[in-house]
Amino acid sequence: SPSGSTSVIEGGSQSFTVTPNKGFTLEGVVVDGVSVGAVSSYTFSNVTAAHSISASFVPSGTVSIGSADLADKDGKRTVKSGYGIYANVQADFVDVENVYVTASYNFGKGTKTVALEETSKGRFEFPKNTASPSKYRCVYIPVDTKDKTYTVTFTITGTNAAGTEISASKNATITVKGDMYQDDFSGDRK
Repeated sequence: SPSGSTSVIEGGSQSFTVTPNKGFTLEGVVVDGVSVGAVSSYTFSNVTAAHSISASFVPSGTVSIGSADLADKDGKRTVKSGYGIYANVQADFVDVENVYVTASYNFGKGTKTVALEETSKGRFEFPKNTASPSKYRCVYIPVDTKDKTYTVTFTITGTNAAGTEISASKNATITVKGDMYQDDFSGDRK
C-alpha cells in the first residue's frame, strides 16, 4: 500500500507498506529488480527517476499431529481380539479450512479408513460406533485377528488459502495378543 502507479514530486519520498492477506505470509520484496528480503515496509527517498517495487506471498497454512495414541478402554496398548480400541489424536492446524483426520488400518481383513471426529479443540477420536451397545468411540478388532503388532496411520488434511490440500501423518501401534473368548468363563468357546 499504496498499490499501482504512484506519482512522487522530484526529490520527494514515498513509503510502501507490505501486508499479506489472511492465510498468507510475506515471502519477499523486490526493489528495482533486487531482493531486499521480507520487509514489511520500504521507503524511496530523494526520488529522481522511476522505481519499481513488488512483493510475493506464500500460503501460511500448516497442519500437524502432535500425538496419536491407541489403547483399550483401560489404557492398555496390548488388547485381545474382539475388543475395541480407542484413539486420542492431538492435531494442530493454522490458517486452513476443511480440516479432517482419518485413521487407516488393516487387521487382516483389508485396509479400512475411518474419519475421526473433533471432540474438543484439536482433539480427535473415533466416531461413536453403532455396533457398540453404549456407542463407545472405538473400533473393534475382528475376533479372528492374528497375534502381532498392528500400525494405524492417522492423517490430518486441510486446505490452505491458495486452495491447496496439505496433510501430515503419524503412526501409532496396538498389539493384539489372545482373543475375547479367553475371557468367556461359560466354557462355550466357538
